Parts: sequence; structure tokens; C-alpha cells
Amino acid sequence: MFTGRYMKQVEDCVSYHSKVFVTQLAKSGPKFELQELCDWLSFDVISDLLYSQSCDMLQNSRLRWIPEAYKVMSRRSMICLVQPKFFQYYIDRIFLFNDCRSIISATTWIRAQSKRRITSFLPSRDFFSLFTAAKSKKEDQRYTEKDMWIESILLLAAGADTTSTTMGALFYYLLRNRKDLLKLTDEIRNSFNDEDDITRSSLNNCLYLDACVKETMRLVPAVPNLSPRLVKAGGLVVCGKAVAFTLSIKDFESGGFRAIRDRPSILYWQESGGDRIENDPCTNAIQLRPEILWQNYRRKAYRL
Repeated sequence: MFTGRYMKQVEDCVSYHSKVFVTQLAKSGPKFELQELCDWLSFDVISDLLYSQSCDMLQNSRLRWIPEAYKVMSRRSMICLVQPKFFQYYIDRIFLFNDCRSIISATTWIRAQSKRRITSFLPSRDFFSLFTAAKSKKEDQRYTEKDMWIESILLLAAGADTTSTTMGALFYYLLRNRKDLLKLTDEIRNSFNDEDDITRSSLNNCLYLDACVKETMRLVPAVPNLSPRLVKAGGLVVCGKAVAFTLSIKDFESGGFRAIRDRPSILYWQESGGDRIENDPCTNAIQLRPEILWQNYRRKAYRL
């Protein structure tokens, strides 16, 4: 689905929504939370690719409740994954009554969009056109309407929620690390003379940008239940919510990093040949370290 040829076809769609996003950032007057703008952008793009009709959240508030409903859906899924009986005996409908209502509203809207797209017979090359054309080679089976509805629920979550999480984290780290922000700004401005020059293929030459994105995904993986972090003594306040002080952390291996039980605040970059990065969440929780990846790119140790 996400082949180079297909991504080339949808470049104009992604470019359009990206320009609307930048316009919202530069607009004077009341401001939105940056993470909210990232949520709206990612849902606008993936809904356009899925249904050939954008949610238009960046410019219209009518559907801005959907990202929050997906966060509720993700939270409920994690609870039921850890405790299956919570779902099996419908306990979630009692203790998560309001959450279940928002989930039902979201899935009802998605089902309506799916039905509209199935009956519209649009000539576009969106995901639904691929669903309707797909069939099993062995048994000549095709997607049913229910199959396409369920797939669209998953695609909206996989394509929007993870992207917005990574974007928000990238902006967070760059705005708090001026050196990296200036270096990245310099790379982009020296690579492009005009915004129309920015394409998927030309972005491959922005090695420092790629390194920053990958470093962000290491620090903040857009997948639940991974990469635990320590909170320093006295606790931490994130978006107005207090996070309690944590004394210990479990061993984990994720994304090429290893946490040591005796020294849980020290992480080692295993891909760099043993070079150690002092990345202490207790003292350096907002430091972005893309230099190792960037240097390896320059030595052509990695292929983009």
C-alpha cells in the first residue's frame, strides 16, 4: 500500500494539508495547543487518503472530538488487554460508561463514512479503492463491508495517532534544544528555495531531519507500554497533570537501547559501536541527541 509509486501519487494531498497546518501555526489571534494541531493534521491526511474526503479538523471544529475518542479507545484496549475479563464480562461498559459512549460515536461515524465511500464509486486511488479491488489469490475472496469498516477503524488509529504523537514530541524536543533547532533549520533552508521544492524524494537528502525524527521515535515511541522513564525526585507536571516520583525501573530492550538495573538512567546506543550517550531522564529529560545517527548517515553506514 505504502509503496514509492503510491506515495508519489498522494504527495499533493499531504502537501496541501501540511500547508494548512503551517497557516494555522502562523495565524494571528487565539492559538491552539501544538499537539492538538498535530492530531488534526494527521487525521485530516489519513481520512483524505482513506475516504477521499478529509475530516478538515484544521479548519473546522465539527469533528475535532474524534482524536480524543481514539485516545479513549486506546486506553480501553490496553485495559482489556491486561485484564481480558474486563471486556469478556462487559465490565468496561459499567466502569467506562462515558468512554464507551464516545467510542460508539466514533465507530458509528466511521461506519457511515465507509458506507458512503463504498456506494460513491469514486475513481480515486484511495485506500478504499484498494480494498474493493483486493481479493484472495487462492479462494477468490474479497473484503466484505464489515471487513472494510473494521480496517478503516484500524487505519485511522495507526495512521493518525502514531504520526501526531511523533510530530508533537519532535516539536517539543526541538523547541527546547536550540542548537538542534538551528542546525535543522539551516539544513532545510539550504536544501530548498521554495516550499514547492519539498517533495518526498528531495527530503531524503535532509539527513539531519531524518536523524531528529528517528531520535524522537527512540525517546517517545508512539506505541503504548514501551520505553519506561524515570521521574526525578519531587515529581513532574506534564500538561497540568502530576506524575509521581519513581524509584525503580524494569529492564527493557527497545529500539537498540538497553537499560541497566543498577544504573537505569544510563542508556547505551548499541548501533553506534559502543559509544555511550549520557541520557539521564532525571536531569536531561528534554535533550535530543540525533548526532550519532547523523554522523553514521554521513559515513553512509545507513541507507535512507
